[in-house]
Amino acid sequence: MSALWNPMPEMTGDVFLGVGRLADARAQFWRDAEIAEANGDADGLAVAALGLGGIWVHEHRSTLEQAWVESLQRHALAGLDPDSSLAHRIDVRLTAEEAYLVGDPTPVLDVLERARTAGDPIVLAEALSLAHHCVLGPHHASLRLALADELIAVSPGTGRPLDGLMGLAWRMVDLFLMGDRRALRALAELRERLEVDRCDGLRYLVSSVEVTLAVRDGRLDDAEELAGGVLRARPGRGRRRRAGMVRRSRRTRRRRSQGAGDSSGGHVRRDSSSGLISPTSFPSGSATIA
Repeated sequence: MSALWNPMPEMTGDVFLGVGRLADARAQFWRDAEIAEANGDADGLAVAALGLGGIWVHEHRSTLEQAWVESLQRHALAGLDPDSSLAHRIDVRLTAEEAYLVGDPTPVLDVLERARTAGDPIVLAEALSLAHHCVLGPHHASLRLALADELIAVSPGTGRPLDGLMGLAWRMVDLFLMGDRRALRALAELRERLEVDRCDGLRYLVSSVEVTLAVRDGRLDDAEELAGGVLRARPGRGRRRRAGMVRRSRRTRRRRSQGAGDSSGGHVRRDSSSGLISPTSFPSGSATIA
């Protein structure tokens, strides 16, 4: 009897990452790293170390976990041919992580310039997306949009749908931050593309933007309902955190209906102590609010 054809791909770390199942990807990449280390597989170790970086910069909020991942990436890099694609990709990741935390994008923009001449579309796509994370100031608005557009342009050459999705996501965010009238169209385009190429992490981003738009438009009941759906759908978030956010939403609505002033400062101060918040989040956020 012939074997039955299985249309489902093997759920490797790269497959999990490509569809935005970031927690599953991390668990798989840690297993892959252990196996590669035991077998002396330098390339396998490098692939796992890269995958643990995820799709965002500073994806690991835990200080210890971030240190473990960085240590593994540096260890993997030391075992590679420095001219290999994997070595260039790890170098881009390490440079971006440091630039993001320091707040100086110059090193990652230098790495990006080298990637443009390397002739490797995957290295270039990753450099563009990671560099985008590191140009956070209002004076970088035009640069961010240019990086997003370039990422979209190079994405067909990578063979990875995620690269195009990241370009669309960054472009949508950039247009909203610029107050550009094309932002809603960009949101709709990303939403529609996610129906074709799944990415749970970017679906979460789209849903979060929709909550924000509902709040902006004064549709607070809709915003609360949407936020509840977002939190229920997000992996790794328990009922307690969702309940706290819903209570705060209701409390804010009551105070606004009573004409009270903004009471969000205390919530920001309490939440800023959470290990789930990026240490670079609040300066840029404060500038946006101001």
